[in-house]
Amino acid sequence: MLGSPALDKSEFRSFEQKTILGVSLVTSIPTGRYYGDKQVNIGTNRWAFKPEIGVSKRFAHVYAEAYGGVWFYTDNNDYLGKKLEQKPTYSLQAHASYYFKNQMWVGFNTTWFFGGRTITDGVSDDSQIDNWRVGGTFSTPIAKGQSIRFQYHIGAYTNNGLNYYALSAVYQYSFF
Repeated sequence: MLGSPALDKSEFRSFEQKTILGVSLVTSIPTGRYYGDKQVNIGTNRWAFKPEIGVSKRFAHVYAEAYGGVWFYTDNNDYLGKKLEQKPTYSLQAHASYYFKNQMWVGFNTTWFFGGRTITDGVSDDSQIDNWRVGGTFSTPIAKGQSIRFQYHIGAYTNNGLNYYALSAVYQYSFF
């Protein structure tokens, strides 16, 4: 079998995952107010599509997954009275988590995205990205159906765009 069957709540705890292969298509539609004479807008005045393929597999206490996708953009023909094009943006992600017997877990993840150069009226600018992010997560149960999760993420390499550091603490309640 390739993939995961539909499960009832009672079947989740005993389910033994093998390999799951998935595909998706994300679509960004041109919503929001757009002003053709403003450089910064809430709306984008263009469509974007991201087909993606991923695979996940469980190895005893380790769960691993990887994804690859590409954002494709339509042209914005009303950008400051000019035509704005954007080349595809490629992305790769990988995640690995180790699950302990007491439902505590630790995870590591990474994302790399590159490309996306913009061209205005046939003139290319210095907007191509090549950014790499890494992070870690620790989650521990505190009571039945409740857990606390701590996450840290960092921009490991950023050639263009925003760099960041993020630390979060999350309380989580599961209904089943």
